[in-house]
Amino acid sequence: MTADKPFSGLIAQNLTVHYGRNTVLDDLTTPCFPHGRICALLGPNGSGKSTLLRAMSGLLPTKGDITLDGLQLGSLRLPERSQHCLYLPQALPAPVNITALEAMLAAKRIMPSRQGQSFADAPHEEDIQGSLDLLKQFNIAHLALRKLNELSGGQRQLIGLAQALGRQPHALLLDEPLSALDLHYQYAVTKLLTQITRANNLVTLMVLHDLNIALNLCDLVCVLHEGQIIASGPPAEVLTPALLRTVYRVEARIETTDDNHRFIVITDCI
Repeated sequence: MTADKPFSGLIAQNLTVHYGRNTVLDDLTTPCFPHGRICALLGPNGSGKSTLLRAMSGLLPTKGDITLDGLQLGSLRLPERSQHCLYLPQALPAPVNITALEAMLAAKRIMPSRQGQSFADAPHEEDIQGSLDLLKQFNIAHLALRKLNELSGGQRQLIGLAQALGRQPHALLLDEPLSALDLHYQYAVTKLLTQITRANNLVTLMVLHDLNIALNLCDLVCVLHEGQIIASGPPAEVLTPALLRTVYRVEARIETTDDNHRFIVITDCI
């Protein structure tokens, strides 16, 4: 008789989260979010998406098990846990009077390999170059010496994503990472996240509201409704007119272009 192998990926099992007397997630078990794939967490406002991400990151008191490749994340202290599974909130901290490059280096300094090194220590050349390379990937290297409090919300959001990737986690939990970005950057950043996720074999789970991005640029979707997961799998199989009617209360159809791109056409509200 052989022992069961641990899940390869990120999974929450029998997860319960309360806000005061209000139960937001009740005995919820997610699918196993795999390495190397972009997974979108979908659902209407108030369905529990952000709560699920924050619970999986350890920022909320929970009941249940959260594991990454069989490692019980609940057994780790929060700083160590964030090295395995890193959460990036939708609302970034207020901008401060440091440059984008300094912000990147500050994020790197809290990695375990830099323990014992104070913030005043001279940064390593490899850290500077790595930070600049990440900013370049997001097409914002020209902002390296700009102060964060001089930048737009979208620019700061891009720097936040670069900071998260610079910390080299095994799993990324991104709460609406596209919300402050214009249409060009929404698609460009999603494609870049896909490339980085594949190249580094990350687990990437992000909350999205744009269903057309989920349809065309994500590998898997997981749909929450009233605190429960009601569907998960490849987006073309999950995002059907029947599901849109039940979850989003719209009548819609799915159109497919000649180059095999899909988009949702809403015809009525219920």
